[in-house]
Amino acid sequence: QQQQQQQQNKKCVTIFFFFLVTYSSRGPRGIGFLYVRKNSCIMANPVFTDGFSSRLSVQLPSTECAADPPRLSLEHMPGAARFETWERPVAAWLGLGRAVDYLFECGGTAALQPRIQSLGQHLRAALCALSDCGVKVEDKGDSLGGIVSFSLAHHQPTAVQESLQAKRVNVSVSPPASTPLDTQRWGLGAVLRASVHAYNTLEELDQFCGILRSVLQK
Repeated sequence: QQQQQQQQNKKCVTIFFFFLVTYSSRGPRGIGFLYVRKNSCIMANPVFTDGFSSRLSVQLPSTECAADPPRLSLEHMPGAARFETWERPVAAWLGLGRAVDYLFECGGTAALQPRIQSLGQHLRAALCALSDCGVKVEDKGDSLGGIVSFSLAHHQPTAVQESLQAKRVNVSVSPPASTPLDTQRWGLGAVLRASVHAYNTLEELDQFCGILRSVLQK
């Protein structure tokens, strides 16, 4: 989710499949982009297939063996088209196109990335100032984006989420099952996620941290 808000050069890293969910870039849900490295399609077969993504060949039996059933063979398309199907959510498809147009109108990922990273950095610093309330920022990595995860020492994340929602503040709870590798590696439980985007302001982030402090101090 975070990588799609950053410029990518697939030639610099070994990536065979790369899927971008578009709702994190303010596009519709249920649709996205799939990058497949050239000649990597043979590594995987599609879960769903139809006449658009595959070709069905029928070989009829010879006249001598007319009672035998026809032989069927399925050949997937050679490129990334094997992962597409003819039936698709047209409204979401059009919405995706509009979201991409809007992204380029705003300067593309070259403009988006530094803005979101700056907002994420500001929010992490503000959350670190809430350590006296048991808040701990849990983000790891060299290049952090706008998805900010933090744990709570003295409160249940779900209860805090509900209290924030009552104040018209949206956060999500990420349970251990959603990121089992990181959870086991870092010894994490459920964490709260506050996701910022380019349209957010520093004043909104500071306001969020003030509301969060009031909830935790109750």
